[in-house]
Order: sequence, then C-alpha cells, then structure tokens
Amino acid sequence: MEKNKKPKCSGKGSAYEREIAVALSLWWTQGFDADAIWRTNSSGARFTSRRKTKNPSSICAEAGDLKSTKIETEALFNQFLIELKRGMTNQINLTDHLDTKEHNRRPYLEQIWQKAEDERLFCNRKEVMIIFRRNCKKDLVMVKKNSILFAGTNNRRFFSKCEHIVINLLSEVFVFILFSDLILYLDPWCEE
Repeated sequence: MEKNKKPKCSGKGSAYEREIAVALSLWWTQGFDADAIWRTNSSGARFTSRRKTKNPSSICAEAGDLKSTKIETEALFNQFLIELKRGMTNQINLTDHLDTKEHNRRPYLEQIWQKAEDERLFCNRKEVMIIFRRNCKKDLVMVKKNSILFAGTNNRRFFSKCEHIVINLLSEVFVFILFSDLILYLDPWCEE
C-alpha cells in the first residue's frame, strides 16, 4: 500500500448485509448452515412501500433488513426485527443523546430505533436488534437490556465477560455490545 493512501474502510450496504446474514446463520445453526438467514428483498424497501396497501401478514417477512430462509431460524425472526446500518460514522454518536438541544433533530440512533420499533409493532415481533458498523470501526449490536438474548444461565454471565455500554434512551435501558461477542459468547436462546 502506498504511504499516503488511507485504508478503505467503507463498503456497500448490500455486502455488509450478506456478511452479517452469513455470520448470524452460522451462529444460530451452530455452524451448520450459512444460508438460513438472508437479506430481505430490496433491503426492507419492499415492506416500506407495500405496508399501507397490502395485507400485513403477507409482507411482514420483508420487514427489517434480514429474514429467515429456513425453518431453523424462524424463532429468531419471530422474536426480532433486525435492522442493519453501515457507515454513518458522523451520525452515530452516543453523546448526541445527552447534549442535543430539544429544538434540534433527534439523534440518528433514536431515529433508526424508532423506525424499526414501528415496523416491529406493525409485524407483531417482540424485539428490535440494530447491528451497525461505522467506517473503520467494529460491528456493534444495540438491543434493550432486558432482551431474551441475555436469558439463560450461560448468557446471564455475558456482562461480566464482555465489554458493553448501557445507556438510557427513549425511557428505556439499552445495551451496546460487540457483534463478535454476541457470536462468540451468547448461545441462541431456548424458550424457558
């Protein structure tokens, strides 16, 4: 690499969605199937455009950015609406939630959470999960702290093993964790 060239840290959203889909598929199926989760058609745009005109049950599989392609991963998508974001380095800043003045636009994370929450409610899913990567940074996961992800004996110990940030937003408690820690340390849950 030439001396003055910066490393390329950004990429297309569709490639990022495929990368995360494969990683989640392998995590959920314990390494057996890389194709059990895939991108929704048009990355959720089909759901957005048809939401007002179609029967909700016929389009809710297209809500969010990822969907189940096999029966093994249906439980994950019955629980979560998963939204992915790539780039947004200047828009995603946790301190914006503390020091943004009331008359200013809501911080970006709040905007994307609220959009995903609206879709979640429309499609009767139980939780929202946002996975994002800012340019030249690691993948992060944003969920509510009381998420089913942290249920179960092994998963309750997660916070003592892994770095995380807890923040109060929108009258809720959220946790930010590394996506790599989710894959390494959290077991796909079983209904208890």
